[in-house]
Amino acid sequence: MISEQKEDAIRNLYLSGIGEEFIAMQVDLEIPVVISILKEIGIYSSVKEEEVGSNLN
Repeated sequence: MISEQKEDAIRNLYLSGIGEEFIAMQVDLEIPVVISILKEIGIYSSVKEEEVGSNLN
């Protein structure tokens, strides 16, 4: 079970544009766990917006 504080930190870091690997290091969790939490929250996207935007040019 992940604390609500950790979940909030993960959400805020991800929405700030921080990558999953760095988030995992910051909250001391494995990358797949961070991704699972982001999916549960409903905000995870395997393709980030900046990657999509750069492919359009």
